[in-house]
Amino acid sequence: MQDFYSLTPLLKPESKHIYPIFIPFAGCKKRCAFCAQTLQTGQQEAELEQIEKRLKTSLGADCATRQKKQELAFFGGTFTLMPEYWQKRFLELGKVSNAAHQLHQLRCSTRPDAVSHSKLSLLREYGLKTIELGIQSYDSCSLQASGRGYTGQTAFEACSRVSENGFNLVIQLMPGMPGQTIEAFRKDIELVLELKPQAVRLYPCLVIAETELAKLWQSGSYQPWSIEQTISELAAALLKLNLAGIPVIRQGLAPEAELTSNILAGPWHPALGNIIQAKALYLWLSAKLGNLPASIVQIHLPRWLQGIFWGHKGELKPAYEELLITRDKVIFWEWPIVKFTVSGYN
Repeated sequence: MQDFYSLTPLLKPESKHIYPIFIPFAGCKKRCAFCAQTLQTGQQEAELEQIEKRLKTSLGADCATRQKKQELAFFGGTFTLMPEYWQKRFLELGKVSNAAHQLHQLRCSTRPDAVSHSKLSLLREYGLKTIELGIQSYDSCSLQASGRGYTGQTAFEACSRVSENGFNLVIQLMPGMPGQTIEAFRKDIELVLELKPQAVRLYPCLVIAETELAKLWQSGSYQPWSIEQTISELAAALLKLNLAGIPVIRQGLAPEAELTSNILAGPWHPALGNIIQAKALYLWLSAKLGNLPASIVQIHLPRWLQGIFWGHKGELKPAYEELLITRDKVIFWEWPIVKFTVSGYN
């Protein structure tokens, strides 16, 4: 028998301690075709004074009850397009809490056409470290069809500018958005690999009630990706990104009760992230097994993969059996590498 070793293809998800502050639609010029932030966040349109008041009251107490420091994150709106005095007021709260050792970093989400050098300079002044850009796609046709109001070139240049100015960059993509082809999404992933961000979020496009996209879907002008197509494409994308050392920190929207009851169509599944991870691992293993010089006797895998290996509710078990991988051949261990033991190797 002979052993072969490989690095683990999937990156272990980091345990991020984020204190999220949702500011739905704050700073947004208009509502995009697919946007339903109040349902996604479980909060109504931003009342900035009320949010600031709640933050002042709760931030110190909430952070004090947690053992690990948190990262204050402003999500849901277009942070850098809010009036500058509001940006400063929120950033100052984070800066003061940071100085008091209640937090360790600040982050915000915004649009690629709202990160000029002057806006980035303000964020840097207050110690903000991470910027999440709602790119959605680098394909100009897709962006136009969704009413995003910028081009793919603008999106690419914005990512480069954020990184060049010393911020951590997180790229948000929306597979299956209006006007997007499979080929365009694959090109998006290649551009992300070129940009080398610190992380990526993948939010498959859903048709949600009371959005412009819902009207397009009801009229037959828009057809969302199927769940099978989405899993296939995102699994391949996840594998490419992880092999390049780029974490994917979210795949699909969080299952807010109000959101799920308003999804009209699209690739929704409450365990979508786990399903995609499992499929990505299967794709990698099937390719690896095909290249091994002899029959597989055992596979040792990192223990953190145990919960996803066989797929959601064991759905990948038949596929693995076709590869002659049965439960007695799979061992989970503490090492962060994969070991293949084969027989009949000369």
